[in-house]
Amino acid sequence: MKILSHITWAAVIVFALASISSCREDSEEKYNPNFLYYGTYVQQFDAVYNGILYSYPYWDVDTADIIGRHDYWRAKAAELDKQDSVDNEVLEKIYTNMYGTLLDHHMAIRVKNLKPLPSQADFGMAIVSPGNIEVRKRSDYAPSPVYYNHVPSMISKLQEQGKVTECCSWQTDDDFILVSCLIDSDILYFYLSSFDLTGHIGQDKSEDNIMVNKVVDNYLNIISTKQDLKGVIIDVRGNGGGWVKDQWTVLGALIDTPRLLFTSRRKNGTGLYDYDPFVETYVSPHKCHLLNKDAKIVGLCDMRSVSCAEAASSFIKHLPNGHLIGNRTYGGTCVLNGLYDADYSGTFGSSDDNHFVYLPTYLVLYGEERALYEGVGVTPDETVPYDEQLFRQTHEDNQLSAAINYIHAK
Repeated sequence: MKILSHITWAAVIVFALASISSCREDSEEKYNPNFLYYGTYVQQFDAVYNGILYSYPYWDVDTADIIGRHDYWRAKAAELDKQDSVDNEVLEKIYTNMYGTLLDHHMAIRVKNLKPLPSQADFGMAIVSPGNIEVRKRSDYAPSPVYYNHVPSMISKLQEQGKVTECCSWQTDDDFILVSCLIDSDILYFYLSSFDLTGHIGQDKSEDNIMVNKVVDNYLNIISTKQDLKGVIIDVRGNGGGWVKDQWTVLGALIDTPRLLFTSRRKNGTGLYDYDPFVETYVSPHKCHLLNKDAKIVGLCDMRSVSCAEAASSFIKHLPNGHLIGNRTYGGTCVLNGLYDADYSGTFGSSDDNHFVYLPTYLVLYGEERALYEGVGVTPDETVPYDEQLFRQTHEDNQLSAAINYIHAK
């Protein structure tokens, strides 16, 4: 899951709200974990605690009580300072018990082990992800079927059966996969492994950019010219997120009038409940949008659908002609990082330093219903567990088959 490096909400939100950004005063450095000294486990604990306490955007909806846990686990950190060496698991236990039940599923905490065991010297670190902890405890937990070779194998099988036409696909060296094609001549299928279109569309004429544009143009051309389309399938299984601006292309092609994507507010200030006003973000119709207004629109999602993939899943689920199939999504629905020093919020620390905490800046509510999916995920209209054995034997994807059958059903 691309939580630390790839999932990024678009700069458009930052620019839209920049006019109400606050300025820090030097006297308030005591709140900033980037300025705190952390030569001991206790000081390290304090830096992480203060950073999360004052920058976390969900305190009005999160029931986890880190203030109540503080004294006990800080004392445990103090005990580590008296030891000659510390096991990574012991250090990780402290941070897991402090923060492991927080609502934020984008959060990732990485803390350097200051005195690792000799056997752990090359990787003296504790890593905590509340999202991974929660997802693995779900009664409906199911690993994602979509890995690097799944979609290409699935499409190849359908091509052998003569079910796929007008196919255009591309896979980059870093396994960004993009596919647009017709299935059974009347269903448009579009798969993207991440929302990474913005980094390619309209850019220089490298091979990656040319091919990404070809796949996207194929999607837009089919959706806007084929009158007899019975349905569109947007597949975001295994999609770890990316640029929200991509939604203007992927989702904008599905509608002919503007539609609300989400309502968001930003954490801004050292107070636990210091927030900016809510701001609405709409998806406008793409100039190439769905020609057949009676076509069914189906989203395919799973527990590795994160962030922008969850935004797309929610959007499709709430369309009048939309239907969501697969498994409940991950529940990490918003992130902006690197804003702590300006706005009292966001990611802090350094990935190469003593500690690094990846945090969102916004709380996001989806659709007209203003649904909170953070820590919960988007539940499909039709839950279809993935049949791995069937795929291994025949390369048939039963979740895709469910989407095709839904579209063809009268």
